[in-house]
Amino acid sequence: MVTGPEALTHAEIAEKLGVPFRDVPPQEAADGLRAQGLPDWFVADLLWLYADMASGTMSHVTPAVRELTGRAPRTFDVFLQT
Repeated sequence: MVTGPEALTHAEIAEKLGVPFRDVPPQEAADGLRAQGLPDWFVADLLWLYADMASGTMSHVTPAVRELTGRAPRTFDVFLQT
């Protein structure tokens, strides 16, 4: 997995972007996605992915960027400044 140098939560990312974050309950998210025409199988996959991210199981940081490019990965703050 290719990652940046830090693991950030959705709330932390939203704060850095200066936008509000609201953790939408799964049923509300599913209803909204279906209302936009997404098929049930895709909605289920998105909800599973979001729950997996929110649980922290995907929060590990890897050295892949440095290994692939020879350069240190940028932090999200530095990325936002460029």
